[in-house]
Amino acid sequence: MPFSDSALREIPETAYLNTENTWRYRAIMRTFYLESQKANVWLNKAQILNLLRADDRFAQYGADQLEQDLQVLCRWRNLVPIQDAHRPASIAEYKNKQFSYSMSQIATEIERMALSLEALDLRTAVLPSLLFERILDDVDRMPSPADADAKTLNQWWDALQGDFRQVSNRYQDYLRDFYSAHAEHILQTTEFLLYKDKVVQYLRDFVLELQRHSEKIRRMLVSIPDEKIRALLDGVYRARLDEGAGLLIERREDYAEELSRQVYGFWQSFYHWFVPDGEGRSDSQHVTELANDIIQRILMNAELIIQAHSGGANRKSEYKKFLELFSACTDVGQAHCLSGMVFGAQRAVHLTGLQPEELYGSGSCFDAQPFVYTLRNRQRPGRPPREKSIFRDKSMEKAAQRQEYLLRKEAHRRQLEKYIRMGRLDFAALEDEITPEVRLSFLSWIMRANANASKRARTEYGQTYTLSCRPGEVCVLHCTDGDLTMPAYCLTFDEVTDHG
Repeated sequence: MPFSDSALREIPETAYLNTENTWRYRAIMRTFYLESQKANVWLNKAQILNLLRADDRFAQYGADQLEQDLQVLCRWRNLVPIQDAHRPASIAEYKNKQFSYSMSQIATEIERMALSLEALDLRTAVLPSLLFERILDDVDRMPSPADADAKTLNQWWDALQGDFRQVSNRYQDYLRDFYSAHAEHILQTTEFLLYKDKVVQYLRDFVLELQRHSEKIRRMLVSIPDEKIRALLDGVYRARLDEGAGLLIERREDYAEELSRQVYGFWQSFYHWFVPDGEGRSDSQHVTELANDIIQRILMNAELIIQAHSGGANRKSEYKKFLELFSACTDVGQAHCLSGMVFGAQRAVHLTGLQPEELYGSGSCFDAQPFVYTLRNRQRPGRPPREKSIFRDKSMEKAAQRQEYLLRKEAHRRQLEKYIRMGRLDFAALEDEITPEVRLSFLSWIMRANANASKRARTEYGQTYTLSCRPGEVCVLHCTDGDLTMPAYCLTFDEVTDHG
């Protein structure tokens, strides 16, 4: 593939990362970066020196050394100097030429990269199953080139680029970590068997999400007309070009050409990630195959680990030992017992209709008499006709059952209201033993009130009450099946019942 001139040129801004006095240069650049995060973009030599001397390693660091290091960083274009605008008060002050410094744009990106490299070991490579759904939403929300303005196009393009780049970076990091030497060592340890099922399930869920969403995205991309895609990319290119023109940064002469290559190149990569190219396979299908290959490798390694740590038993010698044991049996009874112990039950028979005393009364199943069971044809024509019967009216039985149920509910209600005194149900004051049914009703009332922030609820009988509890106090609720220790709750009812 052809390379642009910008891709092959030197990057002098990275020289401070690997040179003789790297520790001093990196400290200065990190100080500028951290201060820029606080909106302190411009710093003079006195401010820089004070910030550096906060570290003990720069206690003897002088102003002359700082002046030399700043000049080197300016020569490498990491810092941009600007002379102070105030009028000098003396000739010496004019000769000193007091400067303030700011980081260049490339230096800022390099420091971000350095911070990312420092936290590389803390990052966890994960497979982005949820990002496929976001990409599907991005494609579904594709704006119309004729109606969308520049702001809408930029927002949609940034969202699509961000989601797709996260997908690419994360699955590449995961594959790189899995095929590394460290992962190969972990797969060969017995401790990995404890996590095998979780890893396999994680990969299978990722494959299912990838297959489900990638097919939807592929159908949507194929259904979009080429004219609409070209018009959309042209609109995105013009919107990005106009947005770049408003920045206070001087652009290169080939900026428009580079931006066009970036916009159309990204869409080609995104399109062929889901839609197969001339070779008949898309990148998403390749990722699916890699994930399935990882699953196969995990299962194969787990099987090899189990075989390696199973003692390496020789099946041939084991069968030979069994033959020796069988040849030592004196009768068929011992052979039956040995067979059941070594091989287990060979044929399972389900006996129907035999009573236990008939089967085992004689002491041995070999001496039991056979049971004759008559089989009948299960096909519909062979079934015996059913006996016809008239429809019986069961309304009286249903009415009786309903009346019995209502009586039980009313008796339970009266039993509950018996413990309410003067509109209050104080569990600490209950002395009588209560039944489990009453206890369940009381606990359900407490649970309903605790579920509300106002501590108010309504019973199944329509009574409204408020729950309160004395802090730190507990009480013992005596029940017929035991005692229950619980907080000292109290229920206050809005309406006082007749008996209370």
